[in-house]
Amino acid sequence: MTVQFYTKNIYGNTLIYLVDSEASRSMLELIGQKTIIKSQMAEFEKIGVTFDQVINPSEKKVNKPELTIRTTADYTKIYEEGGYTALLPEDMRWLDEHITADGRTIM
Repeated sequence: MTVQFYTKNIYGNTLIYLVDSEASRSMLELIGQKTIIKSQMAEFEKIGVTFDQVINPSEKKVNKPELTIRTTADYTKIYEEGGYTALLPEDMRWLDEHITADGRTIM
C-alpha cells in the first residue's frame, strides 16, 4: 500500500502531512496526531506501507495571468488615440497574444 505525503514548513519546523485517504486517516487515528514523523513512517514501512512524497495540495495553484480580450475595434481605438505609427492594430493584437508581461514569447 502506498500513502502519499507532503511537507509543510511551520515556524521553522518541517511537518509531514499525509494526503487524505482511507489508509492515511487510519494511520493518523492510530498514532493520534494530525502529522507524522519519520520514525513513525519507518515503523509503517516495516509492515509494507510505502510513502510517496507529493507537492503540498495548497501550493498546486497554477498562476494563470488575467487575459484581457480585445476586439479589433479596441485595437483600432488604441491605435488612433495613442498616436501609434510604428504598430498597426493587427501588430498590437499579435503582441498581446504572443508576448507575456515579463517579455517571454508564447508560440
